[in-house]
Parts: sequence; C-alpha cells; structure tokens
Amino acid sequence: MKHAKIFLLMKSESAPYVEHIEPILNKYQLQMEARYFVEDWISIARNLYKQRIASESPEFETGFEGHLWLSKFLFGHRGVLAVLKPTEGASSELLDMAQRANSAKSEFRDLLSQTRNGTILMTMNIALIPEIQIQGNILTGYLGVKKENNEFVQFDIATEGTWDYFYLKYIHVPSPTLNEILYEWTVIQDFGLIDDKNYLSDSDWKTILNTNSFFRLNQNSYDE
Repeated sequence: MKHAKIFLLMKSESAPYVEHIEPILNKYQLQMEARYFVEDWISIARNLYKQRIASESPEFETGFEGHLWLSKFLFGHRGVLAVLKPTEGASSELLDMAQRANSAKSEFRDLLSQTRNGTILMTMNIALIPEIQIQGNILTGYLGVKKENNEFVQFDIATEGTWDYFYLKYIHVPSPTLNEILYEWTVIQDFGLIDDKNYLSDSDWKTILNTNSFFRLNQNSYDE
C-alpha cells in the first residue's frame, strides 16, 4: 500500500464551486499535492464503481448511469484529479487520510445540498434515453403533486414515463478501506492520469479558480 495515494476527483458539476474545495480540505488537515486534467471523468467513474455495481441491485446501476448521463448533458465530461497529502504535522496514514477526505467530501456536498434537501428535484424520464438500460423496479407513471387530501395533481408538462430522481455529487474520494484505496488508485494509474501531459500547474489551477471552468490552456480547443 505504500505506493497508493488518496485522491479527490472533481466532477464536471463542481467547476462553479471549486474555490470551496481547498479550504474544506485544509480544515481536515489535507492539501493538494498535485492536480491533473481529466478529459473524461465519466469513463473513469464507471471503472471506479465497477466493483460496487457488481454487488448492488440492478436499480443501482440504472441510477448510476442516469447520474452520469445527466451530469454530462448539463456540465460536460471534463474534470480535475487532485492527489492529496497531509498538511504539516498531520497523520499521513492512508486510512486516516481517507477518512478525513470523506469528511471533507461530506462537508462540501452539504454546502451544495439543494439537489438533496428538496429545494431542487431533478427527475428524468429514462425511458427516453437510449444510452440507459432500465433494470429493476423503476417507477412508471406521471409526475405531479399529491395534496394533503390525497388528490393527485399532474404537472402539465409531464407525460407518462419511467422516472428516476437524481442529485449532484460534485466530487469523489475513495472509501476508507484498504481494498478500496488500492483498487481505486490502480484504476487512476491504469487510465494514465498521473502523467506530465495532464499536469496542471499552479497557474493553470488559478485560471480554473478564476473562470470556474475545467479546461487546459495548452489545448487548441476546449469548452468555454
């Protein structure tokens, strides 16, 4: 395990809020050792979650693919990988760092909880998305509001469909188990992300912070 590292993967939807990440990491005695541009975090996520998908219900995989589709549709497919290290004097033990990283992840998501706390309800008719294979028991019917007297009022814009709901997750860190840390770090290495061609300098990172957008300055084309 001595060669494995704890990392934080910033998904595309986190770009408008990246300025909050480092202060929260610092609160949990973590900092970014290096940052790398990620051209397609969707493909990486499928591999990071491969073991969990195999052990979960069919509904989990349907929801997982729905989340990936929605995130890519709304925000694109680019992201940033940050390799983490402890702040001066803090524990460098991998499990301890992973636990602190998960605490930081939870605090960051709580800061942006509107899609989880009922403020914003994100639903999709996944029957209309060919890329998503519907598995398990997914609700089919109409969207609307059930009033206090149990009267159901259908939304005018809603047609009959197969509906699932989603919330934005923004960032990913490995679960705090030795097996997960090793497995996920192996995935990161196998994708070749830790490479000079993907390295983001401090100047690149400052530009990302200033623009709230994930792109590479040395590419001829990128998403505005």
